[in-house]
Amino acid sequence: MPYSALCLDLDDTLWPVAPAIVSAEKLTAAFLAREFPAVVPVGQVPAITIAEMRRWREQVAGLHAGRAYDLTWLRTEALRCQALAAGLGEAAATAMAAAAFEVFFAERHAVEPYAEVPAALERLATRFPLYVLSNGNADPARTSLGKHFRAAFSARGLGVAKPDPRAFQAVAESAGIPVGRWLYVGDDPHADVVGARSAGMATAWVHRHEKQWPAGLERADHEFADLGEMMDWLMAADELQRRSP
Repeated sequence: MPYSALCLDLDDTLWPVAPAIVSAEKLTAAFLAREFPAVVPVGQVPAITIAEMRRWREQVAGLHAGRAYDLTWLRTEALRCQALAAGLGEAAATAMAAAAFEVFFAERHAVEPYAEVPAALERLATRFPLYVLSNGNADPARTSLGKHFRAAFSARGLGVAKPDPRAFQAVAESAGIPVGRWLYVGDDPHADVVGARSAGMATAWVHRHEKQWPAGLERADHEFADLGEMMDWLMAADELQRRSP
């Protein structure tokens, strides 16, 4: 087996992220309406509040392109700016943003793994050290899957986002495993496959829901419909290698 360790993406690789984000935004909107009527007028429908939060987030992201890798900061700063625009003072706006983000962040971790993922990770962890590298701000330790990973790395923590090869190289250096001994697993052809390849890692593309590969882009080293299919292949290849003289 040519791989000594696996590194995996989180959002849309291990779980669908959209349902968690939608739910988190709804709870945040309800929290603001209940606790901060100066920011969210009484009777304002949640859809309007959510649209406002998104508008502020886009505005902050546009003004701070250099911090695009830090999703936690972007959301918190957007909430703070929204509160300031509504008339709250600096201290009150900062406190509101922190409290509202905690509501969002807790629900953001209420993810539902894809059906095959828990069993696949459990078995893979018996053979390979498993790591996480994500551009998102989810912490796998706050989910049911966290027990399977040796360590988790994020763009926010590293100060650089995929597909920058430095993100992948940082994981390899931290683990003390040469970059050429890794298999990186993700769903995004550019951030995951191009990024990991540029860092010197082998690549596996998980293409759920019949996702199509971008035209003109060099394909991943391996392609799988889901994590279960990848696990079956890896374990079979490992067993074959163990039996070889």
